[in-house]
Amino acid sequence: MFRDFRLEPMTPRAFDPIEFSWDEETGEVRGPDAAIVQEMADYVMKQGYIGCHPIPSSIRATDPLRNRTEFAALLGYTWKLPPDLAAAYPVIEDSEPHGLDGFPDVTVTY
Repeated sequence: MFRDFRLEPMTPRAFDPIEFSWDEETGEVRGPDAAIVQEMADYVMKQGYIGCHPIPSSIRATDPLRNRTEFAALLGYTWKLPPDLAAAYPVIEDSEPHGLDGFPDVTVTY
């Protein structure tokens, strides 16, 4: 089922608001700014991670258009999220990198 979004930027004048619809089950996005969301998702999938707050934290990107936590991280770095999506934003327990891959320890709840 599609859900409509109109997200305001965290930093006005640096970014424009975006407007799109998202189906969490199928991962489909549509609407005026769907291409922006799709391009961001494609980019982080190639990269393998999603940058998030606190900077320079990140989480692994596995399927950001079907995973609420990854979707929140994808958009919440730049735009203000609605409360229910903000609640899915990843909580970084420790901002120090761990392991050979350089990824921080992250608590991710699905």
